[in-house]
Amino acid sequence: MKILFVCTGNMCRSPSAELLLKKRLKEEGISGVEVSSAGVGADDGRPCPEDTLEALNRRGVDGRSHRSRMLTAEVVRTSDLILAMTEAHQTVVEIRFPAAAGKVDLLKSYAGRCGDVDDPFDGGSEAQDMCLAEIAEAVEGILRKVKNDGGDA
Repeated sequence: MKILFVCTGNMCRSPSAELLLKKRLKEEGISGVEVSSAGVGADDGRPCPEDTLEALNRRGVDGRSHRSRMLTAEVVRTSDLILAMTEAHQTVVEIRFPAAAGKVDLLKSYAGRCGDVDDPFDGGSEAQDMCLAEIAEAVEGILRKVKNDGGDA
């Protein structure tokens, strides 16, 4: 099972989701799930902003090794589930990459919610913490689904 998180620059939201899910999978002893992230408008190689790193650190996650990457056809093709932060991201993925058909969903749907995960970039620690809380809630939903489906989210 390969899960891919997608946002714009792959510096705040999607890497946070990737790192939080990896942490929770490890804590639960679940193997066989590969987790990654990418951005629809990313510049390859950029680190997470300091306020994102601090927010992740408050949740026990070290994001210093993350580097942004652009979403590619190969990444889409090899992913089983693609979770977009916004409806706009979902639309871009579906238009640019026909191979994504049937594999793309909104992240918040895994928390039983509608709508977008707002971009916390340059919003300070409060915006980062609010964003991570939304992502963490959805990550728990993904984790439940993975457990219930034996790895098929």
